[in-house]
Amino acid sequence: MLRFGNKSGWIGIDAGASTLKVVQASSRHGAVRLDRVAVAPRSAALEAGASLTGGGVSHELATAVAIAGGFDGRSAAAVLSMSACDLSAGRRQPVGAAAPAGVAAICSDDWLADRPSGQADRPSSGDGWYTLSTAEDTADELCRDILTCGFSCRAIDGMPQALARAVTMSEPAASCAPIGFVDWGHTGALYGTVVDGAPAYVRRLRDCGLARLEQELADELSLDRAKVEEMMAAAASCGPDAPSASLIREVAGPLIERLGAELEKTLAHLRMHRKGLAPKKILLFGGGAWGGAAA
Repeated sequence: MLRFGNKSGWIGIDAGASTLKVVQASSRHGAVRLDRVAVAPRSAALEAGASLTGGGVSHELATAVAIAGGFDGRSAAAVLSMSACDLSAGRRQPVGAAAPAGVAAICSDDWLADRPSGQADRPSSGDGWYTLSTAEDTADELCRDILTCGFSCRAIDGMPQALARAVTMSEPAASCAPIGFVDWGHTGALYGTVVDGAPAYVRRLRDCGLARLEQELADELSLDRAKVEEMMAAAASCGPDAPSASLIREVAGPLIERLGAELEKTLAHLRMHRKGLAPKKILLFGGGAWGGAAA
């Protein structure tokens, strides 16, 4: 969230599965500027379906704050990794819906997808709703960890909504046209179509997480995870001419093919059944966008 003028906005915290990202931006003369950015590796990468419970992010957040040299203000907004969330589509979930087995309680948000601009919401009992949920303990722990580091968590956002806003900020002139995003992360990949600044269609792309690539590189080179991440970051910074870039592309080949096949399956479905949501452009986010695999 931004403030206008010369004031910095809230602190944004992305509690990812393998890294914790912290940023603070400001809007000056109509342009958004990143004032502070810090990335800290998670002490133990989350697996798909895991929650933050038992791990927490307080240590990583403190590390990120030290890297950035501090942040202005205390207000923060956070977003959780999709590995800690459940995404379902269909009918709207009733208030107070039962939590999954083994989970004490859940907190969730839902939104109506694929609604033509200007039309009223469909009946609350009808199809066409997405529900994003996480364990209440996970949300509570994230807020506590943020408070421990001296910040106040004012909101926890859903990844689809956060990515939709990022797409809209990147393509402000095309806000009404469908634009796609792929968030290529550690535990998986998420596709979405954004229309009028909101996620109108969302789908997980199966078995496409970067964790598989990192493990294959570690096995190939007999390196630990930290060294592999350093190598991928160096390749991303130096571009396709980096010494390790060709090796990363070679090892990543099957995973990229898998991602491409899942993406093409999704786009074919949209072109066949929901033409209005077939994107004119697709933006790439996540570790795969800068980690050397897509270099």
